[in-house]
Amino acid sequence: MIVEQAADARARDVQELVRQKSQSKEKALKDLLSFCEKIDKTSDGMLSIGKVMGAYKRSAVFRELMTAMGMTNPALQGIFQIADPKCTGLIDYHSFSSELFHLKCRDLSMLLVQLRFNMQATQDMLKEITPQLEELAKQDQMFSAQVNVLDHKREQLVLSATLGKTQEENLPEATLQEIGARPAAQTPW
Repeated sequence: MIVEQAADARARDVQELVRQKSQSKEKALKDLLSFCEKIDKTSDGMLSIGKVMGAYKRSAVFRELMTAMGMTNPALQGIFQIADPKCTGLIDYHSFSSELFHLKCRDLSMLLVQLRFNMQATQDMLKEITPQLEELAKQDQMFSAQVNVLDHKREQLVLSATLGKTQEENLPEATLQEIGARPAAQTPW
């Protein structure tokens, strides 16, 4: 009998804790939605990343709310990008708030969001620098070709000096000008 009463009391306590936690979550979600409504100056239900990040920087209330949900600046940016897969720069803040809230409840999901954000940021950075790397590779090839030409011309000069001939007898005029052995001829016009 005493054991049963203790088990019943424990079950009621657990139910009460679940109810309180649920109410706390609902209040936090309402607070988040209320804050989003305040920063939505156009009242269209949409927020830009600038508005969200500006609120994070300027509003202690929003920052505390995000901190309580375990959101940091980079995580918030990542969630925004995931909530905006078409990269429109705008998100529906009802969906955004719900997504934030659900992610808070699933720590593993939050880690995946952060990982996805970091991967996307890395891919974006690679897309940005790939053309630059390709250009550098082309320049490297051009410089290598020029070095090969100059090495060949240097070998010709060494060979002609070894054989006792003058540079002018063995090398064309353009080659002598390229290596700086003779100035370029001036055109009269």
